[in-house]
Amino acid sequence: MKRVRESINTDEILGVEENRRWGPLLPSEEWHNVLCANEFSGTDLVFRSSDDPRNQMDFHLVSTAVATPQVTPKFPKVAVIVAPTSEAHNAIADEIKSQLEILGVQECDVTNLSPTPSTPSEESFCIFLREIEENFLEQMNEKEFEGLQHLVKAGMGLIWAVPGQSSEKPQADVVVGLSRCIRSEKSDIRFITLALQDTKDVKRVAQQITKVFRNTFDTISETCESEYEERNNLLCINRVVENNILNEFIFSKTRPQKSALKKFGLKGQALKLEVGSPGLLDSMVYIEDPEVREPLAEDEVQVKVSAIGINFKDILIALGRLSEGGLGNECAGVVTRAGKEATSLRSGDRVVVTALGAYKTYVRSKALTVFKIPENMSFSEAAALPVVFCTAYQALFDVARIRAGESILIHSGAGGTGQAAVQLAKLREATIFVTVGSEEKKRLIMDLYAIPEDHIFSSRGISFTQGVKRMTNNRGVDVVLNSLAGESLEGSWKCLAPFGRFVEIGKKDILNGNKLSMYPFNENRTFSAVNLTHMLSNRPGHIQSIMEAILALANDKKICCPSPLHLYSNARLEEAFRYLQGGQNTGKTILQLNDDDLVPVVPSCRSKYSFRGDKTYLISGGLGGLGRLIARWLVQHKAENLLLLSRSGASGEEAIVFLDELRATGVNVAAPTCDISNKQSLAAVLAEYSVKMPPIKGCIQASMVLQVC
Repeated sequence: MKRVRESINTDEILGVEENRRWGPLLPSEEWHNVLCANEFSGTDLVFRSSDDPRNQMDFHLVSTAVATPQVTPKFPKVAVIVAPTSEAHNAIADEIKSQLEILGVQECDVTNLSPTPSTPSEESFCIFLREIEENFLEQMNEKEFEGLQHLVKAGMGLIWAVPGQSSEKPQADVVVGLSRCIRSEKSDIRFITLALQDTKDVKRVAQQITKVFRNTFDTISETCESEYEERNNLLCINRVVENNILNEFIFSKTRPQKSALKKFGLKGQALKLEVGSPGLLDSMVYIEDPEVREPLAEDEVQVKVSAIGINFKDILIALGRLSEGGLGNECAGVVTRAGKEATSLRSGDRVVVTALGAYKTYVRSKALTVFKIPENMSFSEAAALPVVFCTAYQALFDVARIRAGESILIHSGAGGTGQAAVQLAKLREATIFVTVGSEEKKRLIMDLYAIPEDHIFSSRGISFTQGVKRMTNNRGVDVVLNSLAGESLEGSWKCLAPFGRFVEIGKKDILNGNKLSMYPFNENRTFSAVNLTHMLSNRPGHIQSIMEAILALANDKKICCPSPLHLYSNARLEEAFRYLQGGQNTGKTILQLNDDDLVPVVPSCRSKYSFRGDKTYLISGGLGGLGRLIARWLVQHKAENLLLLSRSGASGEEAIVFLDELRATGVNVAAPTCDISNKQSLAAVLAEYSVKMPPIKGCIQASMVLQVC
């Protein structure tokens, strides 16, 4: 027991108040004292649970809050600033003086604005009436400006009266911005603005100013209101109120939009394909394509897409397994625009395009990767050529350099690239072996290309290795075009004869960083890979030469597009992707883009503002960082005439480059030297360009001068 008592800290369990040290409860008499000490009337009524103290469990008290006695505020000296010749000012000042005397102000002077240290004194609070009849801030002279500086720095604060909303003088609101700037830099100053509803009612004006003055020096309030406005004879103050309409507008523009079925070819609509959730093919939707609003480069061509070749790489990107390039590498359609340097192409030409990101309404590409197609070739047939034949041509002719009489093993022979490789190998009179995944595909290859049945092996497993060895007397083949992975790649590597060339066009083992047995290199075997996407990005000129050769062969009927062509409308895009995903595909799969196809489209959040092309828009500070952003935004929204004012003009290299950029888009832009703080300079520029440019429709102030005081 002794040890237990020693371990208890009594400060932690006992109260600190003497009258309830041993518990939280107080008798009603003690509660009376506590309530009186905290601005209550004490125990007005006590309701006990029992009259017998021995049976009493609790009681209820009734007490009344006592009003806090009002403290008469101590008012400072007041100086009312008026224009010396204004009768209205003096009448209002006299009425203010009378009402302030009633309020208890001991000293109130009516005076003029003066820069002298004695007017007003540091103990004075000022009431400024100069803005009631005149635009003081706009018209003040140098001495008045010095007087205003003294007023703000020396006085205890001021109330600045201006005409309110009913006034036709928007200049009166300039003081609101001035006061906010001063308060933000000098938080202890009392710079109060009061917008009056009717400045001709002298008595009413004086009453409202007196009310504001009284509220400013209310000793109960630690802070005072800084902006007042009279509405319907009531003094109103600024308060933040939730703007539900604006909230809903912003929410509608920023929230994730839901897709809706729309016609693909609506007028003025340019779309591109996007995968909402990689891995989910049903999340593919079309969104607005902002690229069409960008200027067309001089060596670029814009094509309205009619057909797109779907490749297995597109499936991997949609499933999130590959991030290389964009969706779609080939398409066909009609030229709608051509840059100045694209002299061989013009609007209306039927073309096939090799470009990264082809799932669009309009595709842009360098002119050297855009090729005319014969009139007798359909867009679907043209779109089936580039990827499969460029891959096969690069692999067989440029990398493997296959020669007549050599042998080649082509995997996945029934697919698009496989069929292209078979056709090119036949042109070189090579002995062809292929692998396929089913009996149906085997029959297709035999019927299309007369490949002997004993030259066709199954790609399901590695039994093809023994088959190739058997058919070549255990020597192997001179060239392997491989697209298989894992164990099948190792089996294909074993099929290669000495001095043979192995060309990898698959992705899986390369991206996984898998290893390769090195011993076969001892017999002069080579291992190479072909990545068409990398070639498109880095060597478009080489792609150009390959495509020209392929189109020449197609025009001479020496090659044809893979067969069969599986044609899907744009409305069946997901179905087309799932067909390739299933692995049972043959030939080539084509997506046809028809204007009437209903496709899932996510509404654009882009603002629909547009500006008139027959008017001029002026930006002061238009060559600064903010000014340039605003100018580009105006141009994007159809503004065609810009007047950019700055003190330095178009003198710097950055400014010259920016102006050239705007003019390249067809914008009429001028950037004269102009100091907008100099009235004469601004008037001269406006007079000059009122003749040279259309009338000014809008002005944007984006200039500023930083000066450290």
